[in-house]
Amino acid sequence: MRRFAFVPRALAMFAVASGLCSLVSSLPVPARAEERVDPPAEQPAPAPEPPPAPVRRVGEVSVTASRSERDVLAVPGNVTVIDRAAIDASGARDVPELLRRESGLYVTNDVGNAEGYRVEARGFNNGGGNGSSLLVLVDGRRVNESDSSFVDWSLVHLDRVERIEIVRGPASTLYGDNAIAGVIEITTRDGQGAPRVTLTSRGGSYDTLGGSLFAGGSRGIWSGAFYVDGNTTAGYRDQSDLDAHTFHGRVRVTPTESASFELQSGYSSDDRERPGTLTKDELRELGRDEAEPFWRAPVSSHERFVQGRGDVLLAEGVTLVLAPYWRSRRDAGAFLDATPFTGFDFRFDTDSQSWGGSAQLEIDRALGPFRNRAVLGADLLRETADRNSVSASDFGTFTGETEVARTVHGFFVQNDLSLTDALILSAGFRYDRADYELRRRSAFEGFAQEPEDVDDSPAPPSPRASLTWRFREPTSAYVSYARGFRMPNFDESLGFTGDLFDLRIQTSNAYEAGVKHRGGRLSVNLALYWMEVEDEIFFDPYVRDFDFGFLSPQNVNLDEVRHRGVEAWASWRACDWLELWGSYTLDDAQVRRDSISDLAGKRMPITPLHRGTAGFLLRLPLGFEAGANANVVGERTVANDVAAFSDDLNPYFTIDTTLAWRRPVGDLFDVALLFRVRNLTDEEYVEYASGPTFGPGPTGFNPAPGRHYEAGFTVTWKASP
Repeated sequence: MRRFAFVPRALAMFAVASGLCSLVSSLPVPARAEERVDPPAEQPAPAPEPPPAPVRRVGEVSVTASRSERDVLAVPGNVTVIDRAAIDASGARDVPELLRRESGLYVTNDVGNAEGYRVEARGFNNGGGNGSSLLVLVDGRRVNESDSSFVDWSLVHLDRVERIEIVRGPASTLYGDNAIAGVIEITTRDGQGAPRVTLTSRGGSYDTLGGSLFAGGSRGIWSGAFYVDGNTTAGYRDQSDLDAHTFHGRVRVTPTESASFELQSGYSSDDRERPGTLTKDELRELGRDEAEPFWRAPVSSHERFVQGRGDVLLAEGVTLVLAPYWRSRRDAGAFLDATPFTGFDFRFDTDSQSWGGSAQLEIDRALGPFRNRAVLGADLLRETADRNSVSASDFGTFTGETEVARTVHGFFVQNDLSLTDALILSAGFRYDRADYELRRRSAFEGFAQEPEDVDDSPAPPSPRASLTWRFREPTSAYVSYARGFRMPNFDESLGFTGDLFDLRIQTSNAYEAGVKHRGGRLSVNLALYWMEVEDEIFFDPYVRDFDFGFLSPQNVNLDEVRHRGVEAWASWRACDWLELWGSYTLDDAQVRRDSISDLAGKRMPITPLHRGTAGFLLRLPLGFEAGANANVVGERTVANDVAAFSDDLNPYFTIDTTLAWRRPVGDLFDVALLFRVRNLTDEEYVEYASGPTFGPGPTGFNPAPGRHYEAGFTVTWKASP
C-alpha cells in the first residue's frame, strides 16, 4: 500500500515540528537597547496575552448527549463539540467538509456540489440509497427529510453555525427514530450580546460565487438576529450546477430571570442539477468532468420552517422546555434519459410537511446524599408526503399519485446518578409508536378515497445504561449499553410498486467503551464499539422474484449485520503558535446472516475499513495563519455490489490547505482574508461508485474534483462597549 507510505513520514514531521516548537519557546529573547530601562514602579509591565484556545476546550459542555447540559467528561459516549472559533480556524467551506475530519463519521458526495453530500456514522453509509441512521438537528429541529430521511446539506450553511455537537452511537433512548448511529446537533448563531454585523464573500473555481450577511444584538430583554446568503456554482462536472438562496430570522425575549422564549423562521430555495455517473470507458473517452451522456436531472426545491422554544424555571432545579416546530418542502424535477431504445422521462412533484415538537422536564435535585439529574419528556412527530409522477418510455406512459403519512409518539426518561464525586451511573428508557397511512392512485388502480391504515405497531423499547468514571481530572472513562432502532422511511416502505410496507423496524444492541481527556494543551477521544443490528434495511439488487425467478431489486431486511470499530481523535497544542491534530477510524460492517440473497460474510459497501485525517494550524506573526488537513480513505466495495462482482474502489489521499490573515481594524472592525486550495496534489480519485440497479451492467463512477481554489473575506462590525 504505497499510497499510505506517507504516514510514518507525517508522524516524523509532527515530531520534528513539536521539538522545534519546544526549542524555540525555550530560547531567551534578548531585549533591545531601548527596552533595558526599567519601567517606573507605578507602571507595571502589562500582562502577556493569553494563548489561543485549542480546537477542543477544557470544560466544554455537551447538550445533545443527555438533552440537557453536561460536562463532556461526564457524558458516557464519544462526543465532540466544535465551537465557532474552531470553525473559523478550520478553513472548511461547508458543514460536511468539517465533519469529514471527525473520527467515526464517513462523508461522501455523489454530485459534486453541496447537495450531493451524505454523512453517516459507524458503518451505515452503504451507498444504496437507504435512509439515514444519523439524526441531524438544527436548534433542536429535525432536518432529516420526511420521505427519504436524508439531510439536504445544501440548506445547512456554515456561516450561520455557532456550534456543532457530534454524539456517536445509538441515541434512540433520547431521540427515537433515525438516531441508531448517533446524533449531530447544529446550533445557529443568535443575537445575544452586543450588536454586531458580519459580512462574508467568497469566490473560486467552477464559477463559484457566494456570500452571507449576519446581523444580531440585544437590547434590554429582547435580542434578535437576521441571516441571508446566496451561493452559486457550476460544479466540478458538467450539469452539476447549484444556485441557492436562504433567509433566516429569530427573536428572543427574556421577561424574567426564570423564563425565556424564542421564535425562528426561515425560507430556502435552490435550483440544482445532477450529472449522473460515468463508466470506465466514458471516463477515458469524455473526461472526468463530463456528465453522463444523454442524461439530465434538473430539480427545484423550496423549503420554509417556523420553530419556537420556551424555557421556564418552575422551581429550584426544575426546568420545563417546550420546542414546537413546523416545516414544509417542495421538490419538483425530472430524470431525463435520452439513450436510444432504452431512454425514459420521469417527472415528479413532491410536497412534504412535518410538524411536532417536544416537551421535557429537567430535574437537578439531590437524591439523599447523591446528586441526581433527570430528564423526562415526550416527542410528537407528524410527517406527510404527497407525490405525483409521470413516467414515459417506449413501453408507454404511467402516472402515479401517492399520499403517505405517519404519526410518531415517543416518551423517554434519562437519569444520571452521581454515586461518588467520580462515579456516575446513567440509565434511560424510551417507548415509541408509529401509525402509517397510505392513499394511492396509479394507471392500474383506482384511488382510495379513505386513508388505509397500513401499519400500526410500536417500536421495540429503547433502554440504555452506562457507567462513567472520572478517575483523574481532566480524564474520564466509560462503558455503556444501548438499544437503537430505525423505522423504514416512506421511500423504503413504498418501494417501486407503491404497496410493499412489509419492512420490519431495524434494531440494534450496542456495547461501547472509551476514554476522554480534555487538558489545557492535549485533548483525546478513544472509543471501541460493537453493534449487533437485526433487520438492517438494505437495498438488495440481487433479490429474485419468488414465482418467476427474475431479478426484482428492492429494500429488504438483512437478518443480522455486525458493526464494530475503533474511533480515535487527538489534538495537541504543541505551543502557542502550533496545533496538531489527527483521527483514525476503523469501521467493520459485515453481514452475518441473510436468508434472502445469501450475503453472509460480505462486507457492507462504500464505507472503508480504514480511514483517517491529520492536520496542523500554524499561527504566524502579524495575524497570519497557515493550515493543512490530509484525508486518507482506504478501499471500498462499490455500492449495490455487496457480492463484490466489481473491483474495489482505490484508496485515496488528499490535502486541503488554508492561508488566512485576521486582524482588528480600529476598535470596531475585525477583518479576515482567506485563500484555500483543496486537493492540493490534484489527486484523481472516485469518492463514490455504484453497480447497476436493475440487471447486469457496468459500474457507474462519480469522479471527485481535482485541485481547486477559493478566496474570500469577512468583515465584522462590533458595537463599542
